[in-house]
Amino acid sequence: MSVRRVEETLAAHGATGVTTPRDAIRARVRAADVRALADALDRLGLQAQLVTAADTRESAGDFTLVYVFAPPAARPVVTVLASVPGDAPRVPSLATRSFAASRFEREMHDLLGIVPEGHPDLRRLALH
Repeated sequence: MSVRRVEETLAAHGATGVTTPRDAIRARVRAADVRALADALDRLGLQAQLVTAADTRESAGDFTLVYVFAPPAARPVVTVLASVPGDAPRVPSLATRSFAASRFEREMHDLLGIVPEGHPDLRRLALH
């Protein structure tokens, strides 16, 4: 798989700010586009390896979600950032596409209150 093919896929899903430092690709997308982009990246052999969120409400007025997609044993690694409004923290879930993503989304829900819409099991994950 080529970096160019990944860049074309990102562009087709509305990605902005695409950069390619070293053997990685970084981009921003709308939260609503994450699920379709994840499906397209999966067809290229890139699966969600990490899903996390940062509370950037104080500096940017929203949450910033970070998705890392990578093939099982090679490059490129694709990092996608998506903003989620602080007053309505909802994002399409990737849980039915990736077991790892389902766990990461449960953690985001537990710790930050971000709702992964369509998640099949939002039981608490973090045990305090």
